[in-house]
Amino acid sequence: MRVSFSVLLLLFCLPLPASEPALSFACDLFSADGLRKETWNVRLEAQLELNEQFSLTLPVTLAAERAYGGSTYLEGGLFLAYRPFSLRSYLLISLVQIGYLQSYLSEQDQNVLFLHEMGLGYRYVFPFGLVADLRLTVRDPNGVFTSEYEELASCFSAYEMVRLSLLVGWSFPVPSPLSKGGGKTLGTGERSAQ
Repeated sequence: MRVSFSVLLLLFCLPLPASEPALSFACDLFSADGLRKETWNVRLEAQLELNEQFSLTLPVTLAAERAYGGSTYLEGGLFLAYRPFSLRSYLLISLVQIGYLQSYLSEQDQNVLFLHEMGLGYRYVFPFGLVADLRLTVRDPNGVFTSEYEELASCFSAYEMVRLSLLVGWSFPVPSPLSKGGGKTLGTGERSAQ
């Protein structure tokens, strides 16, 4: 937890470029295969680009089991995307990730789970704002949260530790108050200093 807080603090201390940040919203299209499986899984995501190398991602995942146990699961978190070599390829790591499981198959009726994921992805933003993001995600890559993931796997018939996602959505520029035209406007009696 200290490492996540330190990375987040360091990220906010970095200077941001003069370009406008972008906010994007996307949905995982590969989760549509849950229509033919017992486990229905939906992932929605919002991403805020802080600068050319860093982005913050807020994913929300909902999973539901149709017949096997009738389990439901809601997960959210804060992720950091880092692009060290290219503007399109990135490394994704969870800073904070929490899940809420409700199932009669688990030891308790309602569980709050703390989790961890890492991913590699390739993101392309089209000039008109469409976003396509292909990502390979590994859950619990260092084996710290083994019992939490074993509990999730016991409650769902199709719970994968390695997941391939195709996130498709839309990106919007976020105007900054410090950008051109966003500053103080001059009144009729004021003159600009030149």
